[in-house]
Formats: sequence, C-alpha cells, structure tokens
Amino acid sequence: MRRTGYGLLILLCGMLFGVRGALAQFEYIFFEGTGSEITGADTTLWEGNRAGGSGWQGIPHLDDAVEIGFTFDFTDRSYGRATIGTAGMIRFGEADATNTDNNFAQAGVGRMVAPFWDEMRISGGSGACNPSKVSYMTTGQSPNRIFVVLYDEVALGPGGDGFFNSATFQVRLYEGSGKIEFWYDDIDGTAAACNQWGGGSLRSTSATIGIARGRYKYLSVTPGENGASVSSIESNNIVDIVTNPFSSGTLYTFCPAGVIGDVAEGGTANMADGDTLLVGVQVINREPQDFRPFRFFNQCATDFT
Repeated sequence: MRRTGYGLLILLCGMLFGVRGALAQFEYIFFEGTGSEITGADTTLWEGNRAGGSGWQGIPHLDDAVEIGFTFDFTDRSYGRATIGTAGMIRFGEADATNTDNNFAQAGVGRMVAPFWDEMRISGGSGACNPSKVSYMTTGQSPNRIFVVLYDEVALGPGGDGFFNSATFQVRLYEGSGKIEFWYDDIDGTAAACNQWGGGSLRSTSATIGIARGRYKYLSVTPGENGASVSSIESNNIVDIVTNPFSSGTLYTFCPAGVIGDVAEGGTANMADGDTLLVGVQVINREPQDFRPFRFFNQCATDFT
C-alpha cells in the first residue's frame, strides 16, 4: 500500500510550534494511499430493483441506525451504534444532517464521517445502469474487527434526465485503534457514468469529504491531481468528481494521533495550541540518562518517543 508522508510532518509542526494546522486542532493524522475493497457477508439497507420500481430512493435522503458490532472510539467518545445515510455520511450520537447542507462549518453538524456527502440516490437501474445498494457488515475477530459500510453504484446528483454518475466507495471503522478509512473505486465523472433511457448530460457534484466532531472541529479533504489536501479551518463542500476525479483504489486514512506529556520529567500533561512544551527544565551534559518529557503517538503505527 502506497502512502504519502506529509501528514506526519503537519502533525509535528502543529504540535511543536503552535501552527493552526488541521492535525494540531483535531488530533488525527491523514494519509492518502491505495488499497482494495473489503468484501464479505453484508446486510442490505437499501437496494434498487430493476424490475420493481424501488429505484430513485434517497431524495430527500434516508438514514438508519445500526449496531457497529464493537465499541468504536471516535474523537473523545465511544459508540456502539452508527447512523448510515444515503447521502454518503455516517453519524454518531447527536449529529443531525437532516436539516443541514453538506458543510462541516455550520450549526447542527456533530460527530460524523463523510466519504462523499452529497445529494445522491438509490437507482433501480435500467439500460446500462446497474442497481444501487447501500449495505454494511462487521468483519474480523475481536479485538481487531472492522465495521464496513458499502455504497455500491449509487447515483450521484439530483437526477432528472436519467443520466448520472455512479460511484462505489466504502467507509471502514477499526476496532481498538479508532482508525477510519475511505476507499474509492474509479469515480471520474465519465467512465463511471451511465444512461438509463437516452439523452441527458454529465452532472457535476458538490460533495464534502472528511470527518467532524462539530462545526469548529473537522478535517475537510480536497482531492487533487497531485494528492489530496486537508484543512481544519476551511470546509470544502464543492468537491466535483469531474474536476477532481478519484482513481481506482484511492484510500484516505485518518489515524488518531497526538502528544502525551510526562509532568514528572518536565512535560505538560496535555497538548493544545499555544502550550509550552517544556517547563522549568535545564539540560546538563552529565551521565547519559533516559529523558522523555513527552511522546507522540499514532494509533495506526507503533508509538514512538
């Protein structure tokens, strides 16, 4: 799996030097890489039916609360249930997306993960279009289980002429580490498009991608040709797959990370923007000794000091 390493650099700068960066604010580290779809026995929430008129569900969006299958730690709370929405987001606890636009930086946004938060539909499929499906499963063995939500061939955009971009992607929540992954199949606005009954035109999207624990605490991801960028001070809710396509196998990873201080050795107990890293410490060149006033942790890798 390929991963870019700039996320760690942002974490270090934000924690040590007080930069108002995404990772100093939200205590997650972001990586972009590649991966594969996780498959298994899933439970279907919504599914289009080519023969039966159950297509075009999800306008306005639908949601359903389900059991995760283990306790998932997200930000500063733990959850056993998650609410899956047809609009490409998963909510926890008090988060409410029914009366909000797809923008992290607005009132009413609570704890949520959003692989592709935008208007979309569950299509019944016809012509060259396959039926859509939204499903979930919990796979693996304790204490390393994974909760997976699959959006399969969902129809992006509001529709109206039978021509739409279809998209397949997954959300993965990891037991123990609290890691979050967004996996995407090929979503480029052209190759993934289909036409149900002729005519129509390619539709742009205006999606939000990222994770949030409220309007002031979020990481908003913007895809790009030279790699994705992430921000905690600007919520991008105009991600367009026509101008910012996803190549097959794109994987976004969010790992809980931060700084733990040892007060006895001169460190601060907790780190926040503007904190002093060391307090009242003199460095004397004497006998070698182990001195660890603080350490960085990354839940997706081995801790390091």
